[in-house]
Amino acid sequence: MTHSLPLSHARLPQTHPPDRMAQCVRFLMLGWRPEAISREIFIPVRTIRRWESNLLRYGSPLPPRNRTFGRPRKLTRADEDALFDILAIDGWMMHDEMASGWQSSAVSLSLGLRYAGF
Repeated sequence: MTHSLPLSHARLPQTHPPDRMAQCVRFLMLGWRPEAISREIFIPVRTIRRWESNLLRYGSPLPPRNRTFGRPRKLTRADEDALFDILAIDGWMMHDEMASGWQSSAVSLSLGLRYAGF
């Protein structure tokens, strides 16, 4: 038998309406103290302090979402650019030719193409 918590007991992420967040940012920009803002718009002081910290760090009350999902890339962006440069010259290659032959000449070919204006 599976037991689940009633919705009133579940820990849901608390979000604040965007207009309240904008009002809080406005008050912070006007120099209000977090305690005064909390009394005025009924948001916890800790939340206001976090938004203030994020404003100073990121220029926004919310931190940027920079998470990448999935496994890491097998080729770096520079390796990918060098491989595409080789394919632009040769036209096509088999997979094993790409895997074995491009690494040794990639740097010199990539630099040569960039100096030639490609």
